[in-house]
Amino acid sequence: MTAKITHLSTVSANMRNKSGNGGGGDMETRIAKLESDVEYIKNDILDIKTELRGHSEDFKAIRSDMNSEFKSVRSEIHNEFKSVRSEIGGVKKDLTDIKVMIPQLQVKMLIWGVGIVFSAVGLGLAAARYMFS
Repeated sequence: MTAKITHLSTVSANMRNKSGNGGGGDMETRIAKLESDVEYIKNDILDIKTELRGHSEDFKAIRSDMNSEFKSVRSEIHNEFKSVRSEIGGVKKDLTDIKVMIPQLQVKMLIWGVGIVFSAVGLGLAAARYMFS
């Protein structure tokens, strides 16, 4: 909307100055200026295109480097995940072994406990016999 208002005010100003109304003695001068401006614009666009073409190879090299780097990182991550999976498998095996060993350890602890109790009773009886004999 503001573009239309700006355009209308420019047209209105041009009509007051009697320029841009399709006539006037300075029409050839204005056309020459427009042609000159267009020539400058063409040259600027040509310069921009040339500059971009020069950078095109740079962009391709950067893209190639990035793709290489991404592949390398992806490969490293993949290998790390393999390693972690392997370690997790080892931990699972260890846990399974521990689960199997727990009942065996409980039996051994019970046997040791009974042995300690009998030893204590034996020591107590020996001490009592020594004291009362």
